[in-house]
Amino acid sequence: MEKSKSNILGKATDALELFRMLTDLMLYITKDIRLSEVVIDKFSILSSNEKVILGTSLFDLFEPNRDTNRFFKDIQETLASGKQHNNEYEIHFLGHQITSTNCTILPYKEGIILDFRNITVLDNTLSTRREAQTLFDLMDTIPQSIVACKKDTQLVFANKFFRDIYPNLNDGSISDHYIKDLKKSSLNKGTWTHDIDSLKSGQSCNHTILNPFNYKQSSFLYRAESFCTEINKDDDVIWTFIRDFSKQSLYEQKTNEMIRILELISNKVHARITVKDPFNQYSYIYRNNYKRNINDSPETIQGKNDFDIYPYYTALEKRIDDFRIVLTGIPSKRRFINPGENGKIQIWEQDKFKFSFKNNRPILVSITSDITDIELTRRNEQAQRERADRSNKMKSAFLANMSHEIRTPLNAIIGFSRIISETENSIDRADYYKIVETNTERLLHLINEILNLSKIEAGTLEFKIDKVNLEDLCQDVLDAHSLRCPPNVSLQLAESPEELVFLTDKNRIIQVFSNLIGNAFKYTSKGIITFGYKIQDQEKILCFVSDTGAGIPADKIDSVFDRFNMAGSNVKGTGLGLSISEAIVEHLGGEIWVESEMDKGTVFKFILPYEVPKGVKKRTQEENYRIDKSKGNQKPLILVAEDIDINYKVVEKMLQDQYNLIRSVDGIEAIMMMEKKNPDLILMDLKMPNLDGISATQIIRESGKETPIIALSAYAQDEQRKEALAAGCTDFMTKPIEEQELKAKIKEHLHIDT
Repeated sequence: MEKSKSNILGKATDALELFRMLTDLMLYITKDIRLSEVVIDKFSILSSNEKVILGTSLFDLFEPNRDTNRFFKDIQETLASGKQHNNEYEIHFLGHQITSTNCTILPYKEGIILDFRNITVLDNTLSTRREAQTLFDLMDTIPQSIVACKKDTQLVFANKFFRDIYPNLNDGSISDHYIKDLKKSSLNKGTWTHDIDSLKSGQSCNHTILNPFNYKQSSFLYRAESFCTEINKDDDVIWTFIRDFSKQSLYEQKTNEMIRILELISNKVHARITVKDPFNQYSYIYRNNYKRNINDSPETIQGKNDFDIYPYYTALEKRIDDFRIVLTGIPSKRRFINPGENGKIQIWEQDKFKFSFKNNRPILVSITSDITDIELTRRNEQAQRERADRSNKMKSAFLANMSHEIRTPLNAIIGFSRIISETENSIDRADYYKIVETNTERLLHLINEILNLSKIEAGTLEFKIDKVNLEDLCQDVLDAHSLRCPPNVSLQLAESPEELVFLTDKNRIIQVFSNLIGNAFKYTSKGIITFGYKIQDQEKILCFVSDTGAGIPADKIDSVFDRFNMAGSNVKGTGLGLSISEAIVEHLGGEIWVESEMDKGTVFKFILPYEVPKGVKKRTQEENYRIDKSKGNQKPLILVAEDIDINYKVVEKMLQDQYNLIRSVDGIEAIMMMEKKNPDLILMDLKMPNLDGISATQIIRESGKETPIIALSAYAQDEQRKEALAAGCTDFMTKPIEEQELKAKIKEHLHIDT
């Protein structure tokens, strides 16, 4: 019945040969527990029986006993749960008593694979002399000693390999000889004769014996496995299988020596090194002491395989990769991202290869290195090159524009200065003076920006830290800019905590507010410009300037703080104000960013450290009563993790009126924006490039964040929902999304009264 090309193993004949080396009997069973294929049958346990046909129920192939019941129970559990089992069984298989059997029960496609190894077969049901002689002939061909004796060591059977060691056994009947009388044999010494005398039917015992035959110096260690079988009520026969264990012992000694050398070398390497044994279910035989996290230790994996450690499909993926490398000899290299300590992302690179050396079985070695610093450095260098290229292009545009910016006010100043000297009308002269004054201020502002930029690049921009009342500072800013508002635009100071005093540079903060308000003036033709501040996290002050202007295009929002950058060619200015503001805020220990939506407006926000001078009481967030009571203007911030543009547009149209939205296009960016923006809620698509939504959610939860996360998926299966919730998602929705349901869930998780 055995096939040269298995349906299970496909056409890979090398794979079939490899499994023949490892496996004694391999069966594929359908989900209704019927025999679908005999993949490997080394001892012809099924192939020799004409009654066995494909489609036979597995229950009809076994004789019932306690181990058989346990065997079928494990099969049923594997079919129900998808979890593999690996146990020892003693079972009766169509007349064959199989002992010392290790069976791995693996889920595969719609059924299961039964992988029997280390089979020892005793056939008690051969009813004819021809069948018995066939068995004895088979034993004569086996290159190891097989003997059967009674408990007093009287021989019943000895195969050719054993008789060649003791030729006198060929004289007369085999039953005329006793093992205990054989010369140059250590079987008759020690505990072997004592132990077999105490065996009962069905019992077995194992012994390791030093050179029991004294005939071959290179073979010094043997293993004797003895089994007691009942012939009749008062007579038992002990079958003993004696095999040379010397080579295996030497191999183990060499392996231990290799491990000691590896430990001395690999424990000095800043990388994780693991070694697997492909011929022992790819179990881990070595792992160095390098730890990838606090809970990582070599003891957690040694002696186990991937199915003992990882989820089933993860382990299956690793096993397929391992099998391909062992079969083809082609190494693999891959990168993956894992959370490190304190929730920080770590980037790892793994090299995996087969290592072969003379007189030993090949091993599978993997070396996993932390390349986070190298990769981040590479990305930073690439980003710096891109910024430098953009800066050079903008500098060229800036120099071309600067001539126009300087000449325009100079032309007005020079021209109207001459006109004033020639004008006698006092009213006209006053108007001309006003024009000259306005253009002088414009020219002075331009020169100041260029000087500030030069000082920033030289690191000589001066800062004077002193006690500042932020309420008074904002009132001064309001008074200075109210009269400069464009027509149809109102400048307002938002309600903010009174008497908020802290240490900072007053003039530089006024400069930042002035730059941001002046920028809002350029892009707001009608509506309201609002600025103010509030306490955040007890240790920070959040300042903001919002407008109802044109907004910033999505493709330019990431470059608004670049030098010489202008949102439009028709807007006056140098493009330096926002860059200077960013440098000032960062020098004061803060952070600045922008949120914008086209045709709806822009909000610039910056955070300053809340450090109070001696003798001043620090205000708390609870005392920030006016902000807390007027939170209607502060929309909750929602992070939408979605890589497909049209899907994001759908969510944007649903939520843009009630919430501020920011977007990430993969799981890695979602984690980074989570750390930087701290959104109130996350809409997480589960299928994204680089890092999927499930993995991103797990990393966010492991970092200690409790932000509500609503999973969005086009898969409607209940298994997908369970996986998302198990990863830490707060809720789950199936695409296409219904607008009212989405809004209701967001309000529920943000605790907004409907």
